[in-house]
Amino acid sequence: MSFLTAAFSLAGKDWRGFYRDRTALTLSLLVPITMVTVFGWIMAYAFGGSGGMPRVELHVIDAENTSDSRRFVERLKTNDMLKVRIATHEEHTETVAVAWDRAKRLIQEGDAHHVLVIGKEVATVPKQATEDSMAEWLSHLRLARDPGREMEDRILQVVMLQVRVQEQGPGLLMQGFENLLSDSGMRQENIDSIHGWMANISRTVETFAQESDQNFPSDKASRSQDDERQAGLVKENQVPSNTKPGSEDDQSMGINEVLQIINRMVPLATEDIIPPGRRKQVTYQQAQSVCGMTVMMLLFALTSCGNVLLQERESGTLRRLFSQPISRYAVLLGKFIFVFWVGILQMSILFIYGEWMFSIGLFRDLPSLIIQSITLIAAAGAFGVFLAAISRSSRQAESLATLLILILAALGGCWFPLQLMTLPPVLDAICRSTMTYWAMTGYQSLLWNQLPWYSTSTLTALGWQWVWFLAMTALAIYFFRQNYCRG
Repeated sequence: MSFLTAAFSLAGKDWRGFYRDRTALTLSLLVPITMVTVFGWIMAYAFGGSGGMPRVELHVIDAENTSDSRRFVERLKTNDMLKVRIATHEEHTETVAVAWDRAKRLIQEGDAHHVLVIGKEVATVPKQATEDSMAEWLSHLRLARDPGREMEDRILQVVMLQVRVQEQGPGLLMQGFENLLSDSGMRQENIDSIHGWMANISRTVETFAQESDQNFPSDKASRSQDDERQAGLVKENQVPSNTKPGSEDDQSMGINEVLQIINRMVPLATEDIIPPGRRKQVTYQQAQSVCGMTVMMLLFALTSCGNVLLQERESGTLRRLFSQPISRYAVLLGKFIFVFWVGILQMSILFIYGEWMFSIGLFRDLPSLIIQSITLIAAAGAFGVFLAAISRSSRQAESLATLLILILAALGGCWFPLQLMTLPPVLDAICRSTMTYWAMTGYQSLLWNQLPWYSTSTLTALGWQWVWFLAMTALAIYFFRQNYCRG
């Protein structure tokens, strides 16, 4: 037999063996198709869809409940970059102080990362704002925020500037320019000399603000005469050479510096709410990455260990075990105990390495970490044994495990935080039904929000994982009896 003939004959033999297991063949073809579908579906909402920017979730508590405050909230709702959640008490009976305490509690418990409270008694009014009636509304706003959510905070600062300029007109920004230059030490006559240039910039920003104001009812009649006066200050003054915009220094300015200037020009009272146990150098992305990769790799490891059941059946070891005077369900329990031990070993190694590498405070609350980890290992172990029980061959189990684990990782938020996405109700419900979603919720509650295992959100996450454990265990027993114990 020639070299090529032998090679093609052996390839044909392998192809017939590959084709013989139709289920494994189908699953191997479904894996890339399913991953393309899931990735396309998820990523369509990961960064705001066609808009190119994610919608930031903002909780609003309107403790003032006036026509102006309600109009301001409605304007927030019309902004395409915001997902506004109303957290106002239904009866509007709580005081501003109580509303502010509740806002801080929402962030501390991990239910929100930015909460805007509207109420006259809340904010510390900046000195320059008290001198300008146009800026009086700013004294009604105060923002409680989680400083670790930097990306959401940057988007929100831009949106708040946009919405406030929509509400108050270009005079707000003009006054902000003057206050900023005055605080920097510039004399009033120099400020007056560049008034026309500042008015041009103010009108440009107002145009940007009005781009998202198309569907909001027009209120031109309610604009103050000061707005018209400020808009009419455009003169033919030339910008001095030492104040030309677009210089090399300006171009090298980072986004943080720009946002700091915006905050100085149009101040908004803010307060950072940080859980007392969180380390300052820990970022949300670090906590997300360590937790997400740990959960996904644990699923891969435990499903691989669960395949020992299939390997023993294919090698004949299982038949010899069944001939011994022991219960057949003891064999299944033994496999689960083995998988559980492997899970404990892998989780311990991953967490020790993650803490050594990133110092994210994994062992700050050791009892909560142990409870959450044991819960996840039990659910993932039952999932691995279930896959072994329903599969007819090792190839089927491997293909099915790859397919399901990658789907669970994507839908559960192991790869990227679902909080940054604006998901439709159906997809959101699907994500919340996965074991990985609740595992990620439990670990984020522990590591990011610094919540103990007995907190409401953590107990909810633990409860849903135990539901998965019970369901997978029941299904594993049923299919083990159907596929292994007959004959």
